[in-house]
Amino acid sequence: MKWQLSKAWPVLRDAGITGTGLVIVWAQLLLWAVAGRTPSDVLMAVGLALLAPGATAHVKTVMGAGSTGEAGSSSPSSPERSPLPSPGTSSATEVHGE
Repeated sequence: MKWQLSKAWPVLRDAGITGTGLVIVWAQLLLWAVAGRTPSDVLMAVGLALLAPGATAHVKTVMGAGSTGEAGSSSPSSPERSPLPSPGTSSATEVHGE
């Protein structure tokens, strides 16, 4: 069986890259909480940058663009939304206090 990078990339991204980013960020935050040492700006930026590819892929999946490439295409028969009435008009009968 031939090894394919396209099938291995999600696992590598989620386990390797995202995991490394989480370890860097958590280490900085734990050192800040336990030892009182301020987190390194450079290491926090690197850790957050390593979290970005995994987060982007998951956001695309949640938004419905993961399989088709178009956002919002996961439900083809979405119901039409009626526009909201303007604040000055009312379609319901108003009850005035006497």
